[in-house]
Order: sequence, then structure tokens, then C-alpha cells
Amino acid sequence: MPSPYEAQKYRARILYNAPEDDVCLRGIKECDPNGPLMISISRITPAANPKEFSALGRVFSGTVKPGQKVHVLSPHYQRSKKDTYFVGKVSAVNLGKIEAKEGAPAGNLVWISGLEKFAMQKGTITDNEDAQAFRLLGRKNDHYLKMEVEPKKPADLPKVYEILQELNRINAYGRVIKEETGKIKVTASDGYFLDEMRLYLKERAENAKFQVNISENMS
Repeated sequence: MPSPYEAQKYRARILYNAPEDDVCLRGIKECDPNGPLMISISRITPAANPKEFSALGRVFSGTVKPGQKVHVLSPHYQRSKKDTYFVGKVSAVNLGKIEAKEGAPAGNLVWISGLEKFAMQKGTITDNEDAQAFRLLGRKNDHYLKMEVEPKKPADLPKVYEILQELNRINAYGRVIKEETGKIKVTASDGYFLDEMRLYLKERAENAKFQVNISENMS
């Protein structure tokens, strides 16, 4: 799989619609930690405190830090007068582990708190006044990437399959296929979706005390 620095060179135009000289597009293309902050929110979930929410997103440009003043844009490119927030905690996701950070640069998958009033599941976090929202990519019929999931205990297969189906029902960007071999294949047109599925499954497996083998993304 290509690194974010390689992938974003050709994915930038798909994800973000702007002229070639746009500073945000340039930051996304270069995966620039010093560029304008551009984060694509994948989902928002309640935290341990029911009054708090955390957003899962990919940092495509810039560096996100606790206390940072940001704007949150809806997927429909409309910015309201009440879209200004202050970032709470920032946690980077690395190989399924979640670690609190003082700053997470471009290329990282992160959890961010402090967005309690943003009601939508998807959106764009930015510190640039002229930024547009990331494009809202719909589900595609062609799935170019895949990962394989196999519970260490065959008896856990129905449980693992249901967990993956649960997330897929929320975002509907991929396909979950239970194979006769005892493995589950997850396909998608975007590695971002597979990364989210992997993270979610590892969290659920840890909480439910079962073990599962998950492959890297494959083409």
C-alpha cells in the first residue's frame, strides 16, 4: 500500500475540488504538516462521558493540536456562523493503538474531542478561512482494495461478522463477505474505510475479550 505522502498526490483532486493553485489543495497533495489544517471526519461517536463526543478523522494537511481554533464544515460546503470550535484532546491511531498526542501531523488517523455541537457524522475540520469541505464520496460498485479478517477461534466468526456488518451499515462504503474458509473479506474503494474498519474491530475485540487476525490493505 502506498504511504499517505504518495497516495495523496493522486487522490487530492478526487477528495478536494479546488484550483491547482489553492493553498489547501497543495497542502493535501504534499501531505504537508506545515500546510493549512485539513481533516476529513469519518464519524463522530459518544465518549465515556455521554455529553462528550469524539471525531475520527484523517489529517490530510497541517498539524492538529489540543486547544487549536478550527472551523468544521458540513459535507455540503455550507459554513454556518456557529462553526468555530476549539480542539480538545488529540489521540493518534498507530497499528490499532490509540495514544494521546500534543500534535498529530498530516498522514495520521486521529480521534479528536471538543466537537460536541457538530451533529453530522461526516465533515471537514480546517483552520483556513477560505477552505472548502472534502467531497462526500458515495459508495461505489467497484471495490479495489481489500483486507482479510479471521478470528483465532472459529466459534467467534458470527460475532466478528456481525461487528463488521454493524459498522458497514453506518457508513455503507464497503462490502463484507463471509467466506467458506472461515475468513471474512472486507472490500472497499478507499483504504480510509478499511483503516476505520480495522480500528473499530480491534476496539470491539479488546472490549469483548476475543482475538482476531487482520491483514493489511491489499489491492
